[in-house]
Amino acid sequence: MPTLMLADGASLAVDLHETSLSYPDRCLGDDGANKLCLALASHGGLQELNLRGCHLHSAGAAAVADLLVSSGCHLRALSLEWNSIGTSEAGVLSIAKA
Repeated sequence: MPTLMLADGASLAVDLHETSLSYPDRCLGDDGANKLCLALASHGGLQELNLRGCHLHSAGAAAVADLLVSSGCHLRALSLEWNSIGTSEAGVLSIAKA
């Protein structure tokens, strides 16, 4: 199981065999979201991703949008509540366009 090192020194285990991953309130930040989404880009079976309260901003939203448009992405449910992704082109609009 791959482990991502986050900016604050914490680690995050990513099980690429699960269909549902949940990381609520993990303080990922934009850098952690980017690392997570890059790791998940090759995860063809992921159906649900919970990133509620992970301190994401527009750059984190852009990383999620990139994941959504990747060829291996088959997400059916995405939770981004309690983040500050904003309404800019780089924030929530990038996810809406994905």
